[in-house]
Amino acid sequence: MKFWNKAEKTNDIYIYGDITSEAYGDADVTAKGFTDVLKKCKGAVNVHVNSVGGDVFNALAIYNSLKQYEGDVNIFIDGIAASAASLIICAGDNVKMASNALIMVHTPSVGLLGYYDAAELGKIQNSLIAVEGAILDTYKQRLPAKSHADIAKMVTAETYLTAEEAKELGFVDEITASVEMEVDDANKLLLVNKFELDCKQLGEKFQSLMKQRGVKTVENKTVEMPKADVIDVKASNDLIIKDAIKAERQRVKNLSALKCDNAAVNAILDVAISEGGEVADVTKYIDALKNIQVPAVKNLALEEIKATIRENMTSGAENVGGSTPATSPMDKRAADAKALADIANSLRGVKRG
Repeated sequence: MKFWNKAEKTNDIYIYGDITSEAYGDADVTAKGFTDVLKKCKGAVNVHVNSVGGDVFNALAIYNSLKQYEGDVNIFIDGIAASAASLIICAGDNVKMASNALIMVHTPSVGLLGYYDAAELGKIQNSLIAVEGAILDTYKQRLPAKSHADIAKMVTAETYLTAEEAKELGFVDEITASVEMEVDDANKLLLVNKFELDCKQLGEKFQSLMKQRGVKTVENKTVEMPKADVIDVKASNDLIIKDAIKAERQRVKNLSALKCDNAAVNAILDVAISEGGEVADVTKYIDALKNIQVPAVKNLALEEIKATIRENMTSGAENVGGSTPATSPMDKRAADAKALADIANSLRGVKRG
């Protein structure tokens, strides 16, 4: 997980992405990942926020970790602090908001898959009510002058707050200079300070508000992320492929090097090469057959040897024993595999019982 953290130098932590329970991408922020970074900080910490929100429980955990932090907590709202992200900003001792940034608050929701009866839906409803209560309590701590009823009304209405409105309410202590901000309508992206933020979940209301505020609209914007934080996926894949090809060539070379004038040995090696086997997979058969002339196994045609070894490599047939006569093709093949294994064991001085 990456927060574009510079804790060793300036204690700046950037929450520029979704707040999640698991980090699926570099910009995803989990409570555990955040607190791990926070533990490395000493003195005042600067938390930069540009997030459409996400998991409310992880957001509340981040809020609590900041409230418990011993040093001063400075919050900078660089682009948008929406949904769960708006809870995190409430932990700041000093909250600064760019003049063209936004805060969005709304009621919690849950995505459901599957089928539920009335009792199960009732439990989900009760959970949402409890979560909403925790959200309102968090906002109330930041806005002591506002009643629960006023805050609840604002949350229910899904309210977007400008810097001026946020400062008037008490969310923000100081308004700072505007940040570079653009909107890619086609891809539903908000671009803040060269970072792209997926805003699909904010819907048309957000897009309309951006246009009303005169935020520049662009198409198919190419965003250059900081070089230190970018993984060159193509180069990485090319390296993996190159290494895989090199390893495969070496595997085939190792097996081919064991070929000799013994047709049975070569038959085994051909199977190993085609089936992805390694030298270790066929060594015991080769050790046995190298010392035996082909006539000694004349009752097994080379194609039968190939089939027997192929099956034995994948099924462990060499350990098949028993006294039942081999009558079916499968029984015959198992018996042939046992015969080859017995030859190998005999030459190695191993007695099977």
